[in-house]
Amino acid sequence: MLILFFKPQNGSLDSSRFHNHQRVNGSYFYRHPNGIYVSVPSDGMLPVPEADPESFTALNGENAQIGWDATQVFCGHQVLPGLQPPVQALGNHLYSDGRSTYYCDHFTERRSAGFWGYIGASVRQAAAGRHISHYHYPFRLLDDAGKTFRALPHSQWLSTDGSRFYYRGEPIAEAQHTPFPIIDSRHEPRAYEAQTLAASREALRLDSRASPYLTDGSRVFYQTRLLDVPDDEALRTLHYAARGGFDLLYHAQGGALFVDGEALNPDRPPYRLLSRSDSHAQHLFFSNAKGLYFYDHESRRARKVAGNRLPWRDFEEIDDGYLSSNGSDLIFFLSQEDWAQRSGLAGYRTQIARLADDGPGRWQRWGEPHWHLWQKGEAVYYFNTLERSQHRGGGVYLVPQPQRLREQLQQRHANTDTVDRWIEEGLLLPAEHDIIATAESRRKNDTFEMVVWLLLIGATIGWGAYRLLLKHGVNLDPFVIENGHLLINNALGKKYPLAEIAQVRFSIRHHYFGLTSGRLQVVLRDGARSMAYVFAPTRALLANKPQLEAEIVRLQTLLQQHGIASEYPRSNNGGQ
Repeated sequence: MLILFFKPQNGSLDSSRFHNHQRVNGSYFYRHPNGIYVSVPSDGMLPVPEADPESFTALNGENAQIGWDATQVFCGHQVLPGLQPPVQALGNHLYSDGRSTYYCDHFTERRSAGFWGYIGASVRQAAAGRHISHYHYPFRLLDDAGKTFRALPHSQWLSTDGSRFYYRGEPIAEAQHTPFPIIDSRHEPRAYEAQTLAASREALRLDSRASPYLTDGSRVFYQTRLLDVPDDEALRTLHYAARGGFDLLYHAQGGALFVDGEALNPDRPPYRLLSRSDSHAQHLFFSNAKGLYFYDHESRRARKVAGNRLPWRDFEEIDDGYLSSNGSDLIFFLSQEDWAQRSGLAGYRTQIARLADDGPGRWQRWGEPHWHLWQKGEAVYYFNTLERSQHRGGGVYLVPQPQRLREQLQQRHANTDTVDRWIEEGLLLPAEHDIIATAESRRKNDTFEMVVWLLLIGATIGWGAYRLLLKHGVNLDPFVIENGHLLINNALGKKYPLAEIAQVRFSIRHHYFGLTSGRLQVVLRDGARSMAYVFAPTRALLANKPQLEAEIVRLQTLLQQHGIASEYPRSNNGGQ
């Protein structure tokens, strides 16, 4: 019950109670008067009760989560069974004592997702007598028979034992050749950016070391899972950072789409990304011959947002999040958020806007590229590319005095304060535009769901316990009189000496939906008063007013038998 209704205490200490001189060898571990502690992001400073402070040491840098004492090796606050100290770091988070080899991740993850996972993890850890924690450094045993492992240098996750390949310590069963990460498009220049000497494919792969999408030259994998898509030099990956982020696999010229290893097939491929920008877009858009779609990160589904009235596949970026299909028109992204007063972010939307400028001319840069000024015909516009969290506006602004703004930009870069000031001074005027498509996501309120489940569980357990007590004849009166005291019959068990009680006052409260409850308050001779204790008739959890008044008469009789005065002012009852 305590686990269900109270936030479990995990034995962690506030990080402010630790000092740098207590840190062990620049690692995540600290020597504290109470023992060894380790920093576990999202869980705080957790104790390592099995560690011997006297003999404890640790690695540092990218191996800072590994420590050992005279007899055991630790991955964060967890013991690595069978691994003997000291250990050698093999690279890519592999650790060996010469016989056993473990993978211990440098990054923490949640043990179990969702409400029931949280409760299950709490129960298991409490039953095992351990401090309750919900984040950990994940680890896996790769071998305990003396195999030799080595890290693969082109990825921060890959390793091999000479015959098999591993991703984060798990075997890639169907990899036939050495896997390489698929190129992350963030490391390639966009079409509108200044073209420099093209990097080699090998250099781009090294820049993409963190990609979870891999290829062995013929097959494509998401982490360790084989995907139903052939390898192709035009395949690219992208970590789309908006709203928690996800990892995308796509074909640069159009093809299948995968989000976190799952195929997106709202209609029929080939699909083509509209833009990979997340500066003002909170959704990823893509198109095929039938229209435009977006990925809803909350429901993890793709949804259609527009038909093919516009040539979506022909749009090309000319600046970050600003696209044109023929060099003359312009579409861009705007985003909005809905915040609930108590539950926080309730939803968010991304709008695709089209600039209302049908005048002649084609888009050309005006001034330095980092100014984001563009000219069309005689008009000059500013494209706001500040990050979504940095600026309340966004979109396109008409520049009525380009030379004056040029002088400002030559002195300082655009930022939140300068853009706001330029708008106030009239140097930037919001340009007219039309909204042509809107993608919207609604967030699930996990807190509300958890509260509902807690109430249902509590009510079920409470009702069962109540019926069990009735069955066995347990006294369910709101108070018990014994040994010269009036004992309140609840979990707190407050006692009042009979000699100090002046009277007990009863009242009835009416609630919504026709529900009522009884209240009793103990008034002491010195004028002090207890809290108002809630009660109901002994054979019911809910009662109407006549039932409660009959119960009050019975309780007054019981008090009178022990010489205690009581009061029930009938005329003053019934308020809420």
